[in-house]
Amino acid sequence: LLRHYTGLRQNGIDVQMIDEDSDISGYKLIVAPMLYMLREDFAQKLRGFVAAGGTLVVTYWSGVVNETDLCWLGDTPHLLTDVLGVRRMEIDAMYDGETRRCVSVCDALPETASGSILCEVAALEGATPLMVYDEDYFAGAPAVTVNHFGEGKAYYVATRFEEDFYKPLYEQICE
Repeated sequence: LLRHYTGLRQNGIDVQMIDEDSDISGYKLIVAPMLYMLREDFAQKLRGFVAAGGTLVVTYWSGVVNETDLCWLGDTPHLLTDVLGVRRMEIDAMYDGETRRCVSVCDALPETASGSILCEVAALEGATPLMVYDEDYFAGAPAVTVNHFGEGKAYYVATRFEEDFYKPLYEQICE
């Protein structure tokens, strides 16, 4: 959470904390890092937000369980796969200090960055990759994507990057 907050503040973006019951219609950007427990009504609210022209950022370990901590069956992130344009295939937990190299496939992000903690492997289902993993069995899998949904955009960040990565990420997103 702090990495996202810092990246936004470094770009001059004020941050407000909201909960799932908040009215989100007045926002232009919503960042939902590690939205592990996802209520179905909030997922629908996020879908409507992006369809109406909002920008959403969702990270790894999102849409895994419902409000009673029961795993969602089917594709994940639950109810957001078409919004994000990706479908989670699996997730790999890293040992302390272990990282995975990622490379940019666009001009707006750093050439390389390191993912750590959790690295999700996702299948592209309409999204455009902005960074991909560059090593191990998931080389070539997307590490950061963008997807157009309705009138808006949804970004998916599949791993925890080093702190310096989030300033250029949010500079690109907020542009």
